[in-house]
Amino acid sequence: MKLNIPPGYEDLKHHFEIYLNCFFYSGLPIMSYKNKLYYVYVIITYLNSLSLLLATIIDLILHLDELRHIMENSRVVFALSVATWVWNLCCIQRKKIIHLMRLATAFKTVEVPSETEGFSMTKRLPKMSKLAKYVYISITVFHLSYCAVRIIIRDDRPYTTNAYYGPGTTNSPYYELLTASQIIAELTALVPFFIFTCLYAHLIAFACSQLEICQDSIKYISRNLRTNDSSETKNPMEKQLSLCIRHHQQILEYMMALEDTLNPILMGEFFLILVGMCFSAFSFAESWGNTLDMTQAFVVYCCFLGKLYVYCWLGNELTYLADGVGGAAWECDWIGASIPFQRSLITIIIIANKEFVITAGKFVPASRKTMMNVINQTISIFMFLVNMKDRTTA
Repeated sequence: MKLNIPPGYEDLKHHFEIYLNCFFYSGLPIMSYKNKLYYVYVIITYLNSLSLLLATIIDLILHLDELRHIMENSRVVFALSVATWVWNLCCIQRKKIIHLMRLATAFKTVEVPSETEGFSMTKRLPKMSKLAKYVYISITVFHLSYCAVRIIIRDDRPYTTNAYYGPGTTNSPYYELLTASQIIAELTALVPFFIFTCLYAHLIAFACSQLEICQDSIKYISRNLRTNDSSETKNPMEKQLSLCIRHHQQILEYMMALEDTLNPILMGEFFLILVGMCFSAFSFAESWGNTLDMTQAFVVYCCFLGKLYVYCWLGNELTYLADGVGGAAWECDWIGASIPFQRSLITIIIIANKEFVITAGKFVPASRKTMMNVINQTISIFMFLVNMKDRTTA
């Protein structure tokens, strides 16, 4: 299928082409498409992914007396649940996501030489799309390799994921069709699981980059005022500061749209990541001696941890840089400046002092502290599950 970009969305294709392509081919309709056959494709891919999740849960229920089997299924169930949650919420929030992308493309991007000090996010911004592509390709290659090894080394005709489809489904041609269906569903689920996280990183990086540019503009004004006190210099600097205020207001509008759009999606993800990390860690311990299962459990745990790190580290960076605008304004040489100039600085300081935080569901901040709390909780729950296992086997 050819990617259909509706009129007026050309800028989105320029900045977010990799994400739009992945969403399009995985059946996640972020934008509106005129082709009705595409929506048939969307329904089929969604039902295929949902059927894999349900079949895995049913298989788990049928093997409640086998702890290793439960752990093996649970890590897949939580990974698929994250993908399903993101898929559903992205469909619900798709208009807000498009609005967010359009706000991001409205900013003027600045190329900063690599040797320039600071501007860490501004330097990383052009690399975000390539990073997303490499992440998806790497995970896809690993998963297909895992599926191939699993099918080759086992003699009991296993599916790529433990799932129950009914009696007699391990016979040909049902086995081949269901295996192909599973692989397609798993590759489809990789998009909302990984590509959405990469899109989140790209959108946050836009805000961070603009905050860095805003801070540098204020510092530039301060340097000029200190080196030249003439009225010929002050008048242009006052106009420059007014432009900084407008730029800051534009950034704040974008940041509020970020919080409004992302917090419902992050709410479910944070909960599923917390539980998924616990079960993946315990699954790794329970699969000790089985190299294939241990490898999958370790990779799934690292994927959950990586998603948590991206959400929390970038959220923390955004909060830090938003607060830094007020600090840059305070350090400006405002003593002896004109009253309008001082009022403009006060305006920036007051607005910047209102702490901005990306949250999950409006109550859990995406910060480094939250990340450490989640990791500590997963370790505590993991140790509890290990102790319970030791008691039952004793």
